Amino acid sequence: MFELIKSLNGPEKRYFTLYLRRHFKDGNISLSLFQTLQNQSIYNEDAAVKATAVSRNHFAVQKTILYKQLLQALIQYNADSDVLQRLQQEVFAAKLLLQKGLTHQAKVKVRQIKADAAQYEQHEIALQAIQLESVIAAREQFRNVSAEDIQGHYAETGQRTDDILAESAYRFAYNSAQKIQLQAGGKSDAKAKEVKALLKTINTRQAKKPLTRKALMDKMQTEALYHFMNRDTAKAFDINTEFIAMMEADSALIPLYPQRYFAALNNYLIDCFNLSRTEAFQTTLAKMRELKDNPAFKKLSNLEVNIFRITYQAELNYLISEGEFTKALAAVKDVKERLQKYGDSIPVHHRMNLEYLSAYMLFGAGKYEAASAILDSVQQYSRAETAAAPDVMTAVMQVICHYEMKSYSIIDSLVKSCKRKLNNHKEMLSEGIFELLNAINGFAVKLPTENDWKKLSARLESADSKTDAAYSNYFEYRVYVSAQARRIPYEVAWRSEKDR
Repeated sequence: MFELIKSLNGPEKRYFTLYLRRHFKDGNISLSLFQTLQNQSIYNEDAAVKATAVSRNHFAVQKTILYKQLLQALIQYNADSDVLQRLQQEVFAAKLLLQKGLTHQAKVKVRQIKADAAQYEQHEIALQAIQLESVIAAREQFRNVSAEDIQGHYAETGQRTDDILAESAYRFAYNSAQKIQLQAGGKSDAKAKEVKALLKTINTRQAKKPLTRKALMDKMQTEALYHFMNRDTAKAFDINTEFIAMMEADSALIPLYPQRYFAALNNYLIDCFNLSRTEAFQTTLAKMRELKDNPAFKKLSNLEVNIFRITYQAELNYLISEGEFTKALAAVKDVKERLQKYGDSIPVHHRMNLEYLSAYMLFGAGKYEAASAILDSVQQYSRAETAAAPDVMTAVMQVICHYEMKSYSIIDSLVKSCKRKLNNHKEMLSEGIFELLNAINGFAVKLPTENDWKKLSARLESADSKTDAAYSNYFEYRVYVSAQARRIPYEVAWRSEKDR
């Protein structure tokens, strides 16, 4: 119950308060408990008992009462905006009419339920409506029903059942593909073959059968995920483009499946970034940020938090790819403010990534002291909660920040600490990083000349050409050395390297 209360947004809290006052004369007890619990950051039953003056023996009963009241209020709150819930209530209404002997009125309502269920492809609801039609026919002793009508009910039941089975098959394919992708940790040729085989099996089983929109959406999302895992971003982009266009073209689809649309925009944003489709990337970024004001998305859990996390991670990565470090300072300020606002509602690994990207932006803009402060925060996270590459490159960047801040006295200890981290991640060992760390340690004792930086730059190019330097995506330390050798800002050097 406590977790449910903490998940409520502002409008839901206001609605529930009014709901209690309107429907329950004794609602003041529930209201007092509700207000007490929503003000707690961590559940404290002793404090709640004391604040509400409910006896300890009666407290468990009162919690159950409040829980049921809260669920009932939320059902009513979402009744108009949730199509499936509205149709289900119409089914209950039709059953009630039948119980009261109002057969004609029940028949009219069932006809409307079937039409709406067909429009929104809610096949489970359609099956209930067909069953009600059979009950009504029996009540009327089949006076207005022919043998063909009864056969039609049977055939329609079979068709709706087939639709449900097809949707279940493609939902199974998509869920299985997501699990495979998560286990692979992203792109993987071998795991992509598993997804392809899975999809082929389902397609073969469903061959020559028309797909409902729900089944088609699962099929398309599975195919897009396959191409992403198979490193064919262009094909994934094409499918996501078609998927989004399909949803936007049908006014019923987005309100019915807001989570699918949100996920598709997220995937499309990644595709646009990887394919350098700048205009589409910027348009999608704005479109995602506008969703927080769209009523269809209000029921999505942590909507504002997820919009912030996804769009700012994408935007900061985009600005890094363009070398726009100074331009990104406004975005870095926004990230800092919103990380404070949303607190622990952002998963640790996403929080760390946003902080690291912010530090990188500050570093690239020459704001070494501000970057160092954030890097200190990043290094406080548990190693079990962070990825190896950002963890190590945070330490490397911190060494350089302190060198630029002329904190020469602590460079030696920072370098030793950084080397220990590298030795704990054998997969990231690189001659180039060790060359850089050793050189910075020496430069802290004796200031380098322009020629010293040029020699170091040449050694790094030679060292890293012999190793897999994929981790350098997290920090282009060779660009820093090149900038020092050429006596230009990091940002300028980064852009010239990109153009080259």
